[in-house]
Amino acid sequence: MELSWWSKGYGSPTFKISDPEIRGDDKLSIESIDLSNDGKKLIVQIPDLSPCHNLKLDFAVDGKNGASLAGPVYFTIHKLPES
Repeated sequence: MELSWWSKGYGSPTFKISDPEIRGDDKLSIESIDLSNDGKKLIVQIPDLSPCHNLKLDFAVDGKNGASLAGPVYFTIHKLPES
């Protein structure tokens, strides 16, 4: 999982959330994944998650029916709930 900021310029490089002066991405690990009782939602626990312009989550899952789904999903995190 990659966490980064983009600068204002179009096609700009990414910068680390942990040190915005350094180009690159911060790598995060997933602590746990829980499936909801109805089987329709995944609750993903990610330590050290913070607001960012670009969060890329690469995934691969198999459904109950045997169908596979894989690929990246991109998020923008504006604010996190207080815990």
